[in-house]
Amino acid sequence: MKLKWKGKLSDENVFVYPDLPENAKPFSDSNSSWQMYLLIVPVLVMAYIGIQIRLKYVDGIMFSRGALFCGVALAIPFLFAHELLHAICCPKGSIVNVYWSTAGISLIPTCPIKKQRYIIMALMPTLVLGIIPFLSWLFIPAMDVTISSIIFAFSIGSLSVSIGDIFNVLIALKKMNRDSYLITSSLQIYYFDRS
Repeated sequence: MKLKWKGKLSDENVFVYPDLPENAKPFSDSNSSWQMYLLIVPVLVMAYIGIQIRLKYVDGIMFSRGALFCGVALAIPFLFAHELLHAICCPKGSIVNVYWSTAGISLIPTCPIKKQRYIIMALMPTLVLGIIPFLSWLFIPAMDVTISSIIFAFSIGSLSVSIGDIFNVLIALKKMNRDSYLITSSLQIYYFDRS
């Protein structure tokens, strides 16, 4: 995988896949994008359940307000690491264009990604930056309150910024066949079956 800086993402500065098949279909529609935000509910429920579990074996003060703020703030610069984790999962030898957009850093692979690889690629930051730190916080009781608070807030912040990826995985599971591919072309994402 090779990263290639492309500048600001715009209608004029965008990757266009030259061999988009005729059977390519739009991956998602803008009418359903609001549903993505409903995925914050399971993240909050997971945080609540985690707190309830941890209350059973940790005595005293469980959180530091300042450290919670630091943990959430720490999740922001890790958005670049989030995107790099996506890029690392791209096929060997592929080129990944890097753009600056209103959403921050955006990475766009220039080759089609098979469904299974796409699911792994989409979930990798959720696992590495969200689930693993959360489980560490949950099951390692002998932690300093400040460190514990930072890890908890960082994991929940990272999971919160991953809801778009999780939503796209749900779409991929619902729409794409086992042998389907996904590609970004222009400002749209498409999926298709190779004949």
